[in-house]
Amino acid sequence: MKWKKAEKKDENTFKIPERWVWLHYYEAFNLLFRIENALRVFVYIVLKNEFKDKWVDVQVMSEDANEGTIGSIARKRMSQSKSFGYLGESVSCPIMHLTSGELTRLITDTQWKHFKDHFSGSRDIMRNKLDEIAAIRNSLAHFRPIKVEDLEVLSQNSRHVLVGIEDLFAQVLQQNDIVPTNTESRWYRELRTLGTEEVKLSFHQSIDEKWLRILLTYDCPVANYVDKGWGMEYYVLSLSSSAIISLYQAIRDNIIHLYQNSTIWHYLRKTSP
Repeated sequence: MKWKKAEKKDENTFKIPERWVWLHYYEAFNLLFRIENALRVFVYIVLKNEFKDKWVDVQVMSEDANEGTIGSIARKRMSQSKSFGYLGESVSCPIMHLTSGELTRLITDTQWKHFKDHFSGSRDIMRNKLDEIAAIRNSLAHFRPIKVEDLEVLSQNSRHVLVGIEDLFAQVLQQNDIVPTNTESRWYRELRTLGTEEVKLSFHQSIDEKWLRILLTYDCPVANYVDKGWGMEYYVLSLSSSAIISLYQAIRDNIIHLYQNSTIWHYLRKTSP
């Protein structure tokens, strides 16, 4: 059987072969992809903030009705996936190996007390809305027909479920307010004095003052340089941010999100005499 490919017409337009699935299937997949992965990030943030480095030890009822921890279920599935390790991407994050049903049970059953403040509705209503999303998701995943009207259910339920989650993401990922220098919190008094000529710390907080961003700026020392005739090539020391959380338990316990942004000038133009 010959399978036709989508044909790109311009930057934003594709021609879909007539025998491909209907357009509303693509829309449903896009919505479900975003909803499910938003729930994964949400569950991770809340559990990591509550249980620190022990978040992977939280109990959850798996799809086969066996109780285990997030970590044990993930390890089992990662081991099983090695049989087909040549397919797809290797994913080591435990939360990515939970099903949508397991995420729902974590949110609305065993750990509801940690999640409830992020929802504008009761546990039963939120569970029902997540179950409706799951029903459409399972139909699509198992190649059963879905209706155009199902898109409205997905869209409406996602708005009701995710509105508080989106607010949480905004606070966690955007801390633009500078922490006041007269802050009396112990963490601030201990950290504000740290730093060297090459390393400087700055502190920012979210609007609700519940989330902090500690910015570590490393001015890379020049280890060596070579005159190329047309310009100078500099070799600088680098910083491995992932090594920080490997070496320091206290940082690893309290960190939610770590990222590294490198700005390095490899070449400088020679100025004329």
